[in-house]
Amino acid sequence: MFLVSNPYKIAYDSWPIDWLTNYIEKKQRRSIIETTKAIRQKLGLIYSIHGSFNSGLLQFEMLFNESVTGLLAHMKKEEEAFFPLVREIIHPREIHRRMNRKLFDKIEVVIQSLNNELKIESQRLKLIAQLKHNREPFEGTCRIHEALFDLLKDFQEDFELHVYLQCKLLFPKVIAMKYDEI
Repeated sequence: MFLVSNPYKIAYDSWPIDWLTNYIEKKQRRSIIETTKAIRQKLGLIYSIHGSFNSGLLQFEMLFNESVTGLLAHMKKEEEAFFPLVREIIHPREIHRRMNRKLFDKIEVVIQSLNNELKIESQRLKLIAQLKHNREPFEGTCRIHEALFDLLKDFQEDFELHVYLQCKLLFPKVIAMKYDEI
């Protein structure tokens, strides 16, 4: 499910933890939210025009909405539980103080939960990909469908980057801090 190596042109793995955290929180999440809004608009429009003619479209829309709901809950957990804990463990390190080791117990639980959520959403997005026939517009579709599938491709790429940044870079770096000696 998760990428093994860095397929991206940016060397994210060289970034410090606070940069990764800020990038995921500010840039990456904003991109996912904006793309989600655009997809929902297109889906609503397409369903209002073509919905009764394509039963797969309703299933597609339901799966996408479930995925978005899951991702929004995931991002809320990041915002309320994960990112504040990361900042709590980074700050003492920056001022050369001992870190509170109990925070790592909390953060490891949160990381496990976030990983599980990402796995669920990855599976759901695979179902969406199957439904949309490898990003091919449904038969008899209009240009709105083509725009929708372009947006879905962007969404999938943003999601994959989100998973890569968290699961392959940020989570392991945060956990490794537990074993760092100051």
